[in-house]
Amino acid sequence: MHKPSLRTVQLPVDEIKRIACQFLDSAQASAMTVTPAESGLSGSQTYILKHLQTGRKHVLKQLPRDRSVDQIRWTQNLADFLRGNGNTVLPIALNRHEKGKRLIHASSKIAAHSDGTLWQCLVYIEGLPCKTPTPNHISLAIEALANFHKKASMFRMAPCQNLSGWQ
Repeated sequence: MHKPSLRTVQLPVDEIKRIACQFLDSAQASAMTVTPAESGLSGSQTYILKHLQTGRKHVLKQLPRDRSVDQIRWTQNLADFLRGNGNTVLPIALNRHEKGKRLIHASSKIAAHSDGTLWQCLVYIEGLPCKTPTPNHISLAIEALANFHKKASMFRMAPCQNLSGWQ
């Protein structure tokens, strides 16, 4: 597992833009506003990046501290597999530019910050939560979840090729 620092405070905007430059070109990252978003279930820092001219949005998310790089790769590969099989509910994770710090056997969609935290950048999906779902909303959600599980059950990922002294 990666062992980042125990930082829980939000990073300054210039640090967030520096992390974003690992996924976006520096001109694009510098022309974005940074808005902190609510952290997810993992408690990770999450930011909405909005381009000032185009209005295009991305989500920059710190990856959970208790997950290994292999677990994160597996999750990202599952999301790619599901998108490739017609599930458009999941956001697209951007590839990292190769100029950033490279992690051994890490996905090209994972970037490391100088404080040891790991990050991913996703295309923002517009939408609002449904506060009071109707029976039709619930039916559609159950159908979408069943379809997600049916497609996910077909996913198989090749094992990681990091060799230890035992292989």
